Amino acid sequence: MTSFRKTLVGAAVTAATRASPGTITIPGDKGGVLVAIELQVFGTLETVVNSGGLVELENDAVDWKPFQFYTHGLTVVTSGAAKAHPTRIPVHKRLPPNSTVTIHYTPQDDQSQKLAVTLCWETDINFNEGQQTFAMTGIGDAITQVTVAAKHVTIAIPAEKGGTLRAIQVQVWGTLETVVNSGGLVAITNDSADMTPFEFYTQSQTCVTCGAVELEPATIPCTKPCPSRSNMYADYTPQDNQSQKLSMTLIWTKS
Repeated sequence: MTSFRKTLVGAAVTAATRASPGTITIPGDKGGVLVAIELQVFGTLETVVNSGGLVELENDAVDWKPFQFYTHGLTVVTSGAAKAHPTRIPVHKRLPPNSTVTIHYTPQDDQSQKLAVTLCWETDINFNEGQQTFAMTGIGDAITQVTVAAKHVTIAIPAEKGGTLRAIQVQVWGTLETVVNSGGLVAITNDSADMTPFEFYTQSQTCVTCGAVELEPATIPCTKPCPSRSNMYADYTPQDNQSQKLSMTLIWTKS
């Protein structure tokens, strides 16, 4: 078994619309099984504005869809510095030789930022169709409340691609405020399966007078049903009424 890694660093984008920063081509003699992706955003830090956004990956030789994730982000109040960690996500996908992976990126904001994506794969291991990873995202509209925002995020699982939920990634995109905590309580439900009780807290960000923070995704491991044609919901109860929204990524294996 041999490990390989190949990275794309896209050109800077300056719009909050879907862009295609580039592709990664797999060598003809080095196909295998994709075991992880790593995401990193290099942004121009702006006051109370969040960098980061949605990444979608497609392969021209096999059907990967849906396969999408949110990156980490950075934000600052007045002044400050923060260190951003690459987000590593374990996956299991067929990665054929000579195939091309196209990356799409939709930033949260129009500040100048670059996306880096690293594909990590192994050769000489078997691809298991029953362990194939799918991932799908949703994001709520900004809210300013400390009460339950019912069905703040809704994700519709595609037909013929349901399975078993293995992890949930959540990310809080808030307006950073002095001595105020973002984040809150998430409760997950599904309209075709009994998932309750399934609640957890998100990460949180705060500062005093000035400062910068990393908005880092939190990963919640789980084993839950993820039926085809079902809707997964996230109710969200913030700790504070600062403007914020929650993004959620479902990561499941196909039955």
